[in-house]
Amino acid sequence: MIKTATALGGGICVINECVEDSPKLLGDTMKRIQHTMHGQQSRQEYLVKILKAFLLQFFSQCPTVLGIFLYLLGLFHINYDQVVTSSVKGFPTKCDNVALSKTKLQRAQTLVKRLRKSPSPALLSLLHRRLRKSKSTSAIIARRKERCQRIHFILKQNMPTLEFPEGNDCSNHLYWLCPFLVNRPSDICRSMSRLGYDVPSGTSQLGCVTRFLWDSNEYSDSCPNTEQMMAQILYLPTSSKDMTASDMWHLAASLKECIDDATIEKDNDRSQVKRNYLLLIRLPLMMLLLDMVTLRNVSFGKVTFVICRVICNHLIPMMLSACVAIVIFLHVIRVYLGDFYIRCSDTFSKYHSIMNQRENIENETIILRKALEGSGATIADGSSTHRQHFDLNKHEILQITAHKQREKTKNKVLLTGSTGFIGSLLLRELLLHREELDIDGIVLVIRAKRGQSAKERAAALVGKAMFSFLSESQKVEMITVIEGDVSVKNLGLNAKDYHSLTHDVNITHVINCAACVNFVEPLHRAAESNITSALNLQTFAKSIKPIKAKYVYISTAFVHGNQTGSTTSPLPTDLFNFGKYDPFDLYLSMMDSQSYASAAMADLGFPNTYTFSKSICEHLLLRDKSMNTIIIRPCIVGPAIQEPFEGWAGDKPSTLVAGACLYLKNPYNIWSFRKEQAAVIPVDVVCRYVISKAFEDSKYINADTAFDGASMDCISLTRSKSAEESEHSSERSYVFPKDMAARNESPFEQCSEDSNRQDGRIYTAAWNYSSHSSFQWYSFACSIVQVGSANGHIEKVIAYIVLLISFKLFLAIDLTYQSFRSIHQFLVHHPLNCIKVVCGYIGLKSAFLRDIERLEPFLDLPLLFFPFTTATFHFESDLKAPSQFNAERYMFSCVLAAEKFVRALDKKNASSSLSHNAPDAERISYNCVGGKTSSRPFSDFLWCMLQPRGNYAIRLVGFIVIKLLRVITTEVTVDLDALMRAVQAAHECDSKTDVSSDIDSQTYIILAPTHRSYLDFILISYIAFALPELGISIPNIAAADDFARVPFMGLLTKMAGAFFVKRGKGIIDPKLETKVQSLKKSKSDITTCIEVFLEGRRSRDRRFLEPKTGFLRCLAKTKGTHVIVPITINYEVIPEQSCLTEEADGRQRYELSIFRLVKWLKSAKSGQVNLGRIHVSVASPILMKDSPVLDVKQVASAIQTLQKKSIMVSDFHINACSSVLGINREVVHESLKELGVPIWSEVRNSVSYLTSISEQWSAFLHFGHVYSNYFEGSHPKWAEWMGRNHFTTVPINEMGANTEALLHALLKTFESADKAVITTVEFLQEKGYNNLSSSHVLQYIRKSGCELPSLLLQHAISSYLEICSVRNVNDTTIPIDTTIGSCEGNFKKFSSESYGAWGYKDSGLVLNINGDGKKQVTMKGNRYKISGRPMSKLVPFLEHATEIIVDPRRVVLPKASTITISRSEISKPVLDKLLEIVSPDLDRVTIADIERVRHGTGHSQEDMYMIRCDKLKDTRFPDAVIYPSDEKEVERLVNLASEECLCLIPFGGGTNVSHATWCPPKDKDPRPMISVDVRLM
Repeated sequence: MIKTATALGGGICVINECVEDSPKLLGDTMKRIQHTMHGQQSRQEYLVKILKAFLLQFFSQCPTVLGIFLYLLGLFHINYDQVVTSSVKGFPTKCDNVALSKTKLQRAQTLVKRLRKSPSPALLSLLHRRLRKSKSTSAIIARRKERCQRIHFILKQNMPTLEFPEGNDCSNHLYWLCPFLVNRPSDICRSMSRLGYDVPSGTSQLGCVTRFLWDSNEYSDSCPNTEQMMAQILYLPTSSKDMTASDMWHLAASLKECIDDATIEKDNDRSQVKRNYLLLIRLPLMMLLLDMVTLRNVSFGKVTFVICRVICNHLIPMMLSACVAIVIFLHVIRVYLGDFYIRCSDTFSKYHSIMNQRENIENETIILRKALEGSGATIADGSSTHRQHFDLNKHEILQITAHKQREKTKNKVLLTGSTGFIGSLLLRELLLHREELDIDGIVLVIRAKRGQSAKERAAALVGKAMFSFLSESQKVEMITVIEGDVSVKNLGLNAKDYHSLTHDVNITHVINCAACVNFVEPLHRAAESNITSALNLQTFAKSIKPIKAKYVYISTAFVHGNQTGSTTSPLPTDLFNFGKYDPFDLYLSMMDSQSYASAAMADLGFPNTYTFSKSICEHLLLRDKSMNTIIIRPCIVGPAIQEPFEGWAGDKPSTLVAGACLYLKNPYNIWSFRKEQAAVIPVDVVCRYVISKAFEDSKYINADTAFDGASMDCISLTRSKSAEESEHSSERSYVFPKDMAARNESPFEQCSEDSNRQDGRIYTAAWNYSSHSSFQWYSFACSIVQVGSANGHIEKVIAYIVLLISFKLFLAIDLTYQSFRSIHQFLVHHPLNCIKVVCGYIGLKSAFLRDIERLEPFLDLPLLFFPFTTATFHFESDLKAPSQFNAERYMFSCVLAAEKFVRALDKKNASSSLSHNAPDAERISYNCVGGKTSSRPFSDFLWCMLQPRGNYAIRLVGFIVIKLLRVITTEVTVDLDALMRAVQAAHECDSKTDVSSDIDSQTYIILAPTHRSYLDFILISYIAFALPELGISIPNIAAADDFARVPFMGLLTKMAGAFFVKRGKGIIDPKLETKVQSLKKSKSDITTCIEVFLEGRRSRDRRFLEPKTGFLRCLAKTKGTHVIVPITINYEVIPEQSCLTEEADGRQRYELSIFRLVKWLKSAKSGQVNLGRIHVSVASPILMKDSPVLDVKQVASAIQTLQKKSIMVSDFHINACSSVLGINREVVHESLKELGVPIWSEVRNSVSYLTSISEQWSAFLHFGHVYSNYFEGSHPKWAEWMGRNHFTTVPINEMGANTEALLHALLKTFESADKAVITTVEFLQEKGYNNLSSSHVLQYIRKSGCELPSLLLQHAISSYLEICSVRNVNDTTIPIDTTIGSCEGNFKKFSSESYGAWGYKDSGLVLNINGDGKKQVTMKGNRYKISGRPMSKLVPFLEHATEIIVDPRRVVLPKASTITISRSEISKPVLDKLLEIVSPDLDRVTIADIERVRHGTGHSQEDMYMIRCDKLKDTRFPDAVIYPSDEKEVERLVNLASEECLCLIPFGGGTNVSHATWCPPKDKDPRPMISVDVRLM
């Protein structure tokens, strides 16, 4: 077995009882040999071990220092594994060199001698500590096993062929090491080292046994398999407690890459260059080392002095100066760009919630309105200001009305591109409004793709939620799927199917949405996808019998080359004038040589092949006058504004969303955005516009009526043929363009410039040039930066660099396309190419490089977007944006759609083991701001320093918190949408009032969270600090004045914005009003925010405490409008869980202390604290103003009602409830679902389950109030104790079976508690105890073996005593003197007595060794006659009489520094009466622990041992000590004992040295014990 916790050289030998001799005899023999022959380890030897361990620990915890150390070792070809192994172990191995073999043998002999020494006292203390903390060690082992088993599973998944050494009969693998086998371990070790992983082969000295034999040559072939295995073994660094699951997956991926690379031979020339390169580095260092050695031979002291002087005079000041310079630089960057980052856009705080509307918001509003009725406060709703009031169905052009069919036949539509962005939504709109449009069926032409047939792709499309309005039978009836390809002649159909489709189906409309929206598509492919397919489809529509179908072609609005239009001359709805270029010749050139088309494209200023091909296609389509062709020109198509829901963006990112996605995934790229209006139209608006134009009631427009005479003169066919020949002429021309070019035939003649006007057949789907839109490219980019930074996609430092370059520098200069292209090449392409070359040269492959290679094809997207993002396009269109259209909100919905795609992509790329931590559909509105699963910034220090808001104290706290949360929590999430509704409400209130210096007209945000832990104080502030995009200031926290008295913590919290309030005095802090007034008067650019805990103090058992109203009264009194935000902080495990449970059980309260905090932080850093998940739920805000009818008590109750409604229940809470009630966890889970309680999505292994029954009950009481209403009638006291539920509850007659089972188990528990209390009280009353206290009854129940938690029993006791009209004494003990817990007495007259020893403090026996080497004892002090006289015969006498050897070197059993006893049970009224007896000398009555122990023990050896070892916890002591001075006081004391049923124990004389002072157990005499010290009489 390998040890799991080092003791730095110490160990324990356990002797088996099965040995032949007596185990005790064998042990004594071993001890004697050890003491006489080997001696004891000195403290100096152990100190050397400690220093070495500290140094190794420092190296292992500091990757930078370790990396430097590794580099230096590599320069001189020193094996790092051997250095570490020799430092840690030092066991000898075989060596071929004889001299070295002797040296190793000598070291081995020295090592064995050291091992045989007995441990030093410090080592024994460490061993004792290890034994005491064995439980925590077991927990550490369990977590380590879990980590290693997980990495084992991950490696098996990624590399199934990877081999692991398996042992025989290994029932308990503790995974101290995680070995695996590879073929080239040294190469893989070096490769992993370059990637930042220490994967050694020599960390352990485990090996084949033949390796350690001095005659190993003789046995070299004895164990070939073992030798081979040990030669191929490597060890993974998986035992680290800081390794997260994502780190494990990254480690596995890196290992796989290194193993794959190890199988490939490296280029010899590159290796030689690399060796030469390293040699150039080594030579100067070797020369420097040689100089150092030479100087050392001259004078080592001088060299040391020079080095120290250089370090002190130059190196340290230089490092300090560098640190100061860095801080100053970061401060300047933050001041210059931080405020600009916040002010550049406020859309994040306005519209972040539009994609994630909560379903229960309406129910919550009803509850809140009922709770606030008559209170003088109202509901604060700020969402109405920023709502999208635009309605498609109310727009004059976009609304769909009933279609008046002139013919008897109904409409049938053939649709292409139905799987695309526009096509899929157009299909939905056609099906949704099939009755209004009189559509009888839809034919979809879909090509097979990626192994899926057309029908499979169609089935996947209509199976989505957006088509849920159709039944399965309606889908089959309405949709016909044909597998074809529009870029092929006859749509890729055979003659029979083609004829059937054109003659039998009766298609009335052909809508072509198919296109290739690729800006960099080659000309021939662009022509094939965007021109040939459109002409093929037009020919198909022309072939339809008996009537030609209406042909609708989706083009683009950017068909005018480099023209942008203006307000006076917008871009018309005419064909673009190609001038000297013929569109048909351009089409032929695109399909052939491309030179003519390329020249035309550059000459006419088309930015890409997509717009160029679309413009040509329009000309060719409209030259056929026999067809009713309609062209729709949409501008940039963005996500939907209404249908099927706001923000819908399809299955793949479209053009606009794709740009935003690339921005979020690759923020290192450089873009150029100007303050120009974006030509963007929602996709649902485009679809409605297409439908309105395609199905408008107008007569068929033929060639004779569509154009005027001037146009007809210039449009003529080149050949005069019959009508049938003319009908098919266009088909022959464009299906085979190369053949047509060879014959020099053209079906059309060149038209004049006037012929470009085609009124009534081309429509632009873009907002009219006169429409005002706040959708600007600049604002769009700013919103992307803020969303990306807030959600962890963009580092803050990268965001600032983007702001500086794209929004500061580029806006200051008038960039042209060529200049931007040059800048982009210089700042993006050239650096990335250099990185690729350098990494390829040195053979380094990093994850960053792989990401760059994947994104390289998209790096030029900013260049492709440049013509559109730097200009405002003005279109002539009959679409005008109504005044209700909120363009700013729509702009942000586009950003959120992109962020949703990026988040889905990250989730898809995440490993399967981490998928449970990724936000799912139910939690998409919850932002993760901390914990192990949160995105980690590049540097926590940079992250804190570059946050836009907060002083340096707040930044220090933020730095500590982000580190702490990453260690102790799985994730910390917050409901941002609900929180931003409060911010919006505050902004709406500000907009309704005049902004002035008078605080009466100002609005203030009051955050009212629940109070369960000290962590609550910093959690909300941390969220405001981490997410400045919220637009909420870092709150000023109303903290208890206990914090002010804690050193350093009080100063830090005050500097961080906290103000201290005196609580627990029964009255409002008189200075509170002044403090609140000063906060409201403070100048701030954003709304002042105050955080207050209305419950006052932390809840000890997670129940909701009655809210205090003092602070709310103070707010109302100081005037102003207050937006109160109820917040519920949901913990799985509370940091102070055990302490709070003990306090709830009635034990002494733990005072706030900096030392306790440091101790807790230390345990947290060591991985002993795991809080699981934390979620911050936010309810609807409440608006409160000062008014005569204001009822703050009702307002406080409404706040708590919303807090209760906002709880979240996790699997951890459910298991706790299942354990305490003894029911199945599925019953609890289903019961919560029946009651509508929000449940966390399941996360495996979030936190371990609780073992304490009291802590389990506390976890259950987190949501216990949801069941309180069901006990209102039968058990009102228990219902009140659980916390009244004021929100809607399922009626009893509608209650499910699971809820009924849970209530039955809960009722059974309550009745058990009541029964135990009733039985105990009746028993005590029969004994004659009428003046019962709660603690008296509780302790007696505890003695009877009741397993119910104290928090239940305490309530049951108080309720029963109240019901029975029994005097319920206030059992709150008075504060103990400041000497409590120490070993110093508080009654000075007898303070000279020794505690834990015989006699007095100034007396004692001292054992010494005299000059003759004999043991002698001397009495110190001068109190006795023998004081100072040596007694040389005392020790021999004791050794002879007791047969015990007195060892002077043994440490005397130390006196206990603290006292651990049960608290005093004396009640305050009785104590007051005792003080009245001795008045005015009140010092003669005490309940101090030291006095109680002195008067409850004698001077026997048993008593002394108990005191010194602090084993007094289970012993009963007097509850109070009184020192009467005369008989009258004794007489009054006896009368009081008779009246109050007290037990008096005399103390003095001989009783104080015997067992006469012992108190009887509680079950024999439950009366309070009073010790009467008569030594003053």
